[in-house]
Order: sequence, then C-alpha cells, then structure tokens
Amino acid sequence: MIDHLRDLVCHCWAEPVRTRIPSSKEVYREAVRYFREVYLEMDRDVVKHNMKTGPDAYDALRRHILGGEIGPALQSHLIHFAFQLSARRSLDYSRFFRDENPELSELKLKQAELFGNCHCLAVRGDWRAVGEELPRLGETERRFRELLFRE
Repeated sequence: MIDHLRDLVCHCWAEPVRTRIPSSKEVYREAVRYFREVYLEMDRDVVKHNMKTGPDAYDALRRHILGGEIGPALQSHLIHFAFQLSARRSLDYSRFFRDENPELSELKLKQAELFGNCHCLAVRGDWRAVGEELPRLGETERRFRELLFRE
C-alpha cells in the first residue's frame, strides 16, 4: 500500500496532467477574485486579532521608525528582505495587470518604485526618510485596493 501511494505521488509530481487551459482573461478574473478574498480575509483578521494592514500598517511602522524604536533585527529584515521582496512582487504584479487593467498596473509600478526607494534609503541608514516615505506607500495601497474592488 505504501509503495502504491509513493508511486502515485511521484507520478503526479513527475508527470502533471493539465486539466484545462484558461484564457488570459480567465486567469485575470480568477486572480482578481482571489486578491479580493485575501483582502476580505485580512479584514476579518484585523478585527479578530487586533492587527494592522494596508495604510494602518504603514502608519504604525512609520511611527515606530520615527520614534527611534527600530532595532537591528527590524532594520535587517527591512533591508535584506521586506523592501526588496515587496519591490520585486510589485513589479511582477504590475506586469501581470498591464494588459487587463493598466490602472492597477500603474499603481503596482508606483509601489515598486516606492519600495525600491525605501530600500535605498534604509541601506544608507536614513530611517527618518524611510519613515517619511511610508505614507505614500499606504496611500498607494489604499488606492490599489479601492480600484481592485471597484472593477
């Protein structure tokens, strides 16, 4: 029995079978539906776990940074992971949205630029400037979400 399951799992990983070929419009619609679900789930988690997301999270980070409460671990996380990854993902999303929704694409491109700028400022150690840049990221996120749900 175990060998049969192992063979089945190996077969599925080694020889995946395409079940359908969605059009680019279908992929786009499904992705937008999924993004909306993620935002709505985050909204529930905010209430349930007293979390901050979107512009509120950027504002909390801004206050944290400008208050001088940014230790080496958070600095390292932002410099070596968060800002770089966020810029890269924003660029990827900008490319994804380009053909179906140029407005969403432009907002993601703007986010990528802002994350990249935050990364450069953080590498230089200019945390005050990073803190001053964060409200623009929050506003861009707010506009992206608003447009995503308006569509």
